[in-house]
Amino acid sequence: ADFDRLETGSRISLSTVNGRVNLTIPSDANATIKADSLNGNITNGFGLPVRKGQYVGRDMYGRVGSGEVQIKLNSVNGRLAVDRKNDGKTPNPATNLLPQKNKSDDDGDDTDDESIIDADQINRDIARSVKDSKRVSAAAMAESRKEMAEARKEMIRIKPTLDKLNTEILPAIEAELSSEAIKAHIQAGLAQKDMVLSQMRSANWFSGPSFVEKKTNTFQVKGTPRVVINAKSCDVKVRGWDKSEVKYVLTEFAGNRNRTSAAVTEKQTVSGVELTVIESESSEGSSFNFDSSNVRIEVFVPKKSDLKIVSDGEIRLDGVSGEIDLDGGDEAINIRDVDGKLHLSAAEAQVRVIGFRGDFNSQTECGDVYLEGDFNKLSAKATDGTIFLTMPQNSNASFVSNTDIETEGFEAVEGKKLRLGSGGGASYDFNFTQGKLVVRNAALMNTY
Repeated sequence: ADFDRLETGSRISLSTVNGRVNLTIPSDANATIKADSLNGNITNGFGLPVRKGQYVGRDMYGRVGSGEVQIKLNSVNGRLAVDRKNDGKTPNPATNLLPQKNKSDDDGDDTDDESIIDADQINRDIARSVKDSKRVSAAAMAESRKEMAEARKEMIRIKPTLDKLNTEILPAIEAELSSEAIKAHIQAGLAQKDMVLSQMRSANWFSGPSFVEKKTNTFQVKGTPRVVINAKSCDVKVRGWDKSEVKYVLTEFAGNRNRTSAAVTEKQTVSGVELTVIESESSEGSSFNFDSSNVRIEVFVPKKSDLKIVSDGEIRLDGVSGEIDLDGGDEAINIRDVDGKLHLSAAEAQVRVIGFRGDFNSQTECGDVYLEGDFNKLSAKATDGTIFLTMPQNSNASFVSNTDIETEGFEAVEGKKLRLGSGGGASYDFNFTQGKLVVRNAALMNTY
């Protein structure tokens, strides 16, 4: 998590079990920071001491500046790190808020030296716990016997009333219920109940789907096929595999049974396959307010394939090599381990491209773009938002942008032009209306 500024009165809470938490805040932040970890290390860039527990655990508690923003970090095995942003601002002073250590406390550093354990004290604690447990168990048994005795007394007291109920009241009730009028009334009530339950089944009461429908088909292809997926208002997931087949699976989550199901029109040509998803339509006249239609198409293609994907929903692409054209909307776009030539356009989508190799071109509006890979050519245009480009430590490339370029982890003069190494390698071009480019050192990202 990386913050350019911290708003007064806000709170930040980050937790992990085995993962790592890397938090970056401005140098002049005013924050109270509390970090606790059972087995993981804790580091910070503000000079706050980290206390190591006598047996397990580490914690850190301190105030930076006036301490207005509350920051809390927790982990079981993962590392916790709070760093100062490389923003050139004067750091606020830091104050340790950890209580004074007892003589039995560790020296407080963040090393991995083993603590000295008082085995005799631990054995005494265990023995005392066992003794206390036996005492509590005996008291619980005595209380249970007392309650059972009281229950037996109560049963003896109400036995005459139960006998009267069995011999006089229940037969009269049974005779009354046997009348035809009562039976007809019950049947009408059951019919009404079934109708209401039928309506309730089709209503989306919770966030989860009430039922799932799937449609699937497989197409044999040759060479490097061209696969076109038109899926407006539909999530799209595309994976590369080793088969010479294109297979799709359409999944529809829906809460309204009285609607037209989603469908896929299929068109197979010599060069490949074209799939078009027709979204479902809800019927009118329902007694409930439905908002339940959610359609996803998952497509498996040969690893070497040319793709064209058009969708306003979320797009995921994994393990494909070829000429790829993605047209997205406002939902997230995630691309991993893709090779070739990739052209991407989106509105307010957050874009993540990891492990890409080849030529990349993008045009986005307001969403942030995260890029990591080996780019032969790279050009990007954005109306607003930030493009984060992660580069190796020993990069040899040049960058040109119409706005000032920022760096993280590189010793470089920031401006509208930037060189890493000799600058004689790849050349990258960026154009923004109000956005900016941030070039990050991959070594810095993997520090913790």
